[in-house]
Amino acid sequence: MLGPALLLAVTALAAPAPSVILVTIDGVRPQEVFHGLDRALAGLAPGAAEVPLLPRLLARAAREGFLAGDAGRGAPFLVRDLEACSLPGYQAILAGQATGCRDNRCRRVPEETVLERARRELGLAAPDVAVFASWPRIARAAERTAGRLTVDVGLAPFRPAWAPPDAATEALLRAEVGDPAPWSYRRDRYTWALAMRYLARFRPRLLYVALGDADEWAHRGDYRAYAASVHDLDARLEELFGLLAEMGDYGARASVLVTTDHGRGLGADWTSHGNRYQGSRRAWLFASTPATRQAHGRSARGPHDQLAIRPTIEALLGLAPCPACQAPLTELLPGGALARARRRPA
Repeated sequence: MLGPALLLAVTALAAPAPSVILVTIDGVRPQEVFHGLDRALAGLAPGAAEVPLLPRLLARAAREGFLAGDAGRGAPFLVRDLEACSLPGYQAILAGQATGCRDNRCRRVPEETVLERARRELGLAAPDVAVFASWPRIARAAERTAGRLTVDVGLAPFRPAWAPPDAATEALLRAEVGDPAPWSYRRDRYTWALAMRYLARFRPRLLYVALGDADEWAHRGDYRAYAASVHDLDARLEELFGLLAEMGDYGARASVLVTTDHGRGLGADWTSHGNRYQGSRRAWLFASTPATRQAHGRSARGPHDQLAIRPTIEALLGLAPCPACQAPLTELLPGGALARARRRPA
């Protein structure tokens, strides 16, 4: 008979490795997440009842997840990049610190990102860490050194040399070409579909999916299209959780984190963001991890910010937080991961 310590070690070896799926949606305010449609901006008559845009996400957060960012309930989730702008925000999220980037024209992130570190320290193969993004400049936030990761952004066709031909992926690429967006990169529907196909085929340890339609519609002043993009996220996340439910132990050990890079202005300033616009530093984070699912949902305690995302991902993957990073979000971690997270590298 195996002793308790040996039995625990054998069980750990037999268990599938944990994985993390990070999803960002550009420029979505906490107002739409927590309170739904802004009837005035949508051109509707005032009404007492809220019209939720993410009802299934809110229900899942209450049932088995975590949701921070509702400042009115004492749980703000703050933007910590220098400008409350897209590329600075993405670099801060993936580097775990403000990088000095001040606008969307920055060069590549100057620090090794959580994506690069995970591949290096965990000894992962090319398919194990992947990025799918609508906006091409996400590549400048994902990798300090180009070519370290599997990255598919903008309108670039997904055909890495190591990936076997796949009819479903090719069909998506053809549909994408025939359905151009009003802006210069692909629509989120294709970014998402390609990422989900990749998840089903390769079961990566770390997958990052970056969506951009909401911010584009907001800058164009089309509130209804912006709200529809937020509502689309609700169905997309349910698709993701449905896929994970079919993936056995891989799905059971997967953690899903969903956030935004920045907030937006208030009232008539909702189309813009940046330090000039009040509300731009208000963001939010949804998470579903094995720990939150076991605890049937965990409420946010006190203020958090976007710089906690990287160390949390590292802890969920079994890595200690990077030396320059702050502490991870303990609400999302099981006991073992929490103990490892407290043992910071020297």
